[in-house]
Amino acid sequence: MAKDKSFKFGLTVSCVILLIPIVYIIVCLFNSYIVSGLLLLIPVISFVLSLILVLIKKIPNIIKVILPILILLVTLFVFLFFSFFGVTVEFRAFDGVDEINEYYTDFNFDEFGEYESISSYKYREISIFPFESDTTILKYDKVNFEESKQDINSTYAFYSEKSFTFEDFDFKVIDINDYPTEIELVGVDNESCEIAYVTFRSSEITLGLDDIEPLDEFLNFYCGWEYVLKERS
Repeated sequence: MAKDKSFKFGLTVSCVILLIPIVYIIVCLFNSYIVSGLLLLIPVISFVLSLILVLIKKIPNIIKVILPILILLVTLFVFLFFSFFGVTVEFRAFDGVDEINEYYTDFNFDEFGEYESISSYKYREISIFPFESDTTILKYDKVNFEESKQDINSTYAFYSEKSFTFEDFDFKVIDINDYPTEIELVGVDNESCEIAYVTFRSSEITLGLDDIEPLDEFLNFYCGWEYVLKERS
């Protein structure tokens, strides 16, 4: 009887450990977080280890009760530590005016001229030093594309010698007053007649232009374009 009770108790604790990654995945899906492989691996390994201890018949009953509890507590501590002090990545994609309006309450569509389609992407890293980036990509017909390029050149001033090409977009860094806590870029794809506007913001850290070299890596990792490209592919 005691053996059955210890087995059932240990099995129950193991199932509780297995609930951790399940709840984590649900939270990520609900909040548009990118699922971390590390945060999934920790409780999965703990579950397997706990289950093995429960199933081995030669292990004393008291051990089958105590060790799963210790594994659960250690797993919760490590999981919560990495959750709060690690990096949580949020990524959202919006296709079209209606989806953008559902998320942004003050999105200014008029500033982009006459476009054929519009997509917007939100990238955010939640950590000790959080930052976020917004990307808007618009597709034009040839006439309006050329007009929009002229408007960009007449509206914005750019940092000299800070242009680069990334995934067919020719990017320039806009000279703005809020730099370096806010960095803005404009990219033009002459083949597809698309224009990309990128805004990077951080309230905790400041970046100099020399600190974000190379600029294509800054765009890809700090501005979330590794996820933007996957969404567009």
